[in-house]
Amino acid sequence: MINTYNESSLHEALKLRYAASYSGSTEVPIDGCVADVSAGNLVIEIQTGSFSKLKSKLAVLLESRSVLVVYPVAAEKRIFRIDAVTGVEESSRASPKRGTVWEVFSELIRFPELAARPGFSLEVVLVSVAEFRTDDGKGSWRRKGVSISDRTLLEVLDTKRFESPADYLALLPDTLALPFTAADLAKAAGLRPALAQRAVYCLRKMGALSLAEKRGRAFAYAP
Repeated sequence: MINTYNESSLHEALKLRYAASYSGSTEVPIDGCVADVSAGNLVIEIQTGSFSKLKSKLAVLLESRSVLVVYPVAAEKRIFRIDAVTGVEESSRASPKRGTVWEVFSELIRFPELAARPGFSLEVVLVSVAEFRTDDGKGSWRRKGVSISDRTLLEVLDTKRFESPADYLALLPDTLALPFTAADLAKAAGLRPALAQRAVYCLRKMGALSLAEKRGRAFAYAP
């Protein structure tokens, strides 16, 4: 999953990009919320961080509008290390990590049922980004205190739009035999086991998969 933060340069760049594409306005008050982009009856929300804070906002907006959630995933990333005192760039390197469309299930797990709701759509944007890090002792323990100060958009590489449960189901590899377990999906799609579990959970909750059989302790599913 792409680790981001609210109102980063990446968020701002995508907000302006979608506002221009849809001839919309940014930061528009609607029904007690502030929409990233409003274009007629369509609201566009750019979500670079966790979906957990978005659920209540979407519930309000979907009562009167169609909503498109835009979720960027870093398919390419260059990491720049910045000196905490001088602010000067110390080094840069390409990250070996390559995000894919499947990463969206790590966040969609917060509200998979919305995928079946009329008016809701989601677009995964595969992006190339520059990530700026500072060793200031204030960052995540996973990065040993190194902070991510910003991410900037270098290039939009591809997009994938999901407008119904069938669109998510289309991600399943052709080589995946039915019915399948989460372990089967992980192997066929080259996913981390935990991500495959989240994908299966989301597909079940949105009504795209149903329980077909049980294999020992594992459950197998089919459309």
